[in-house]
Parts: sequence; structure tokens; C-alpha cells
Amino acid sequence: SPGHYVRSTVGRLPNSVSSKQKANVPLGIMIQPLAPLPPGVEDVPTVNFSTVGTIIRCKACRTYMNPYVTWEANGRRWVCNSCGHSNQTQDSYFASLDESGKRTDRF
Repeated sequence: SPGHYVRSTVGRLPNSVSSKQKANVPLGIMIQPLAPLPPGVEDVPTVNFSTVGTIIRCKACRTYMNPYVTWEANGRRWVCNSCGHSNQTQDSYFASLDESGKRTDRF
């Protein structure tokens, strides 16, 4: 993960249990998921649900629809990237797919 989101207190970790015990250095990680983006870094992709009116969630695990789901049946079904469950796409959210399997309305 990029340094502006996750940063460790140490640059290198011991490669064995014995060297870890000898070093006795505490490890800390600072996580900033909402950190501002530095110049020149691409923004995280988002999904716009304004035309649907509700956020779409997986029927099995309740994960939110996100840019990392995969699409099946020319956009009629989507596969959850967390649990692998195949969900039906609501008619109000349907969009056909391009030749690479991505939604045609993604931009």
C-alpha cells in the first residue's frame, strides 16, 4: 500500500525469531485511509449509485458494491469480491459490458 495510506515505524523487519527477540524493537503501523492524495497520485475509483437510489450490497455477506466486483452475463449479474457470491443486478443499475468485461457507464 502507498506510504500516504499506511506507514510502519520501522523500515526493515527481523528475518528470524531469534533476531526479533534480540532486537526487541516494537512494531507500529499508522493507517490513514482518508489521507489526502499527494500530487500525481491517481484517485481511488468510486461507484456512483445516485440513479439507483440505494447502495447495492451482496446478498450473502452484505459487502457494498465496489469497483473490484466482477461482472457476469453481460452485466446482469455481479460476483462479490469478498465472498464470491453471484448476485443479480437490479434493473435500475444495469449497464452492459464492454469487450474487457467492464461496465460501459464507468466513466
